[in-house]
Amino acid sequence: SSRPVLYRTTHRSFSSYVEERFEFKRTYAHNLIESAQACQSVQNSEQIANPGQATELALAAPENREAVLERAKEIAEEAETELTAKIIKQARKEIEEEGGKEGADLSCDTRRG
Repeated sequence: SSRPVLYRTTHRSFSSYVEERFEFKRTYAHNLIESAQACQSVQNSEQIANPGQATELALAAPENREAVLERAKEIAEEAETELTAKIIKQARKEIEEEGGKEGADLSCDTRRG
């Protein structure tokens, strides 16, 4: 059995719902959902403090996310600073360069070189 789609009780589309309710565009709402799912896929996700950090984690391949978060924590500790989206991005790039899989290409560029 499928679950009811709650926004349909008041809106014709998800886009109209998130725009009226949260003043978000549909794309941003979907990015938040994907980022939240990425956070749920790792242990210690409570260390992810904002959507920017979650987005950087979501860009990592699912099987690399734990390693990315661990490396990001190491980088932050070494620098004696808080965990940031920039640090998570740096950790993701390091893990990918070490031979880990890259995450999904979320860019709009469909040209292949």
